[in-house]
Amino acid sequence: MRITTLFTLFLGYLVSGQHTIPEITKLGPNLRLETGLYIPLGKFAETIDPSPSFGLIGGIELTDKFRLDPQLMFFIPQSRKTVLIDGEEGVISGRINSLSLNFGATLNRVYILSPNSLFELRAGTGLSVLETDRKKESADNCDDSNDHYYGTATPFFKAGIGFKTRLL
Repeated sequence: MRITTLFTLFLGYLVSGQHTIPEITKLGPNLRLETGLYIPLGKFAETIDPSPSFGLIGGIELTDKFRLDPQLMFFIPQSRKTVLIDGEEGVISGRINSLSLNFGATLNRVYILSPNSLFELRAGTGLSVLETDRKKESADNCDDSNDHYYGTATPFFKAGIGFKTRLL
């Protein structure tokens, strides 16, 4: 594990310990910042190391039991090996090591356990955007500064659980 990952986890621990959530009586709209860990699975885990992530997440109450959370997550993955991408000039290889993002939404089934705690079941989908360190040959002749490197956009699915409680 890299030092940046450990630092991010420690920072997340410090931040989460310095605030409390208000009494939980209804879901209501909310906006929150989150820190976490981007963990690739399957064959992707053979290529990319776990990476710290930072996100901006909104909460929109749908019913008294369901909430929709649109989200924008940033992370900086580090490649263990080169990846192959089918580009305009054929198959190219490069490393993934620049700022990347996920954007999408999760649907949460929320169980309010007490005025101080809740439990969530989460399922969501979105798009993951990764960029390589390999510069396009046509980039030198291109004025569009957003299209200089090879990258990929991949749909993703995620599922999880959450538990929130008031500490003080």
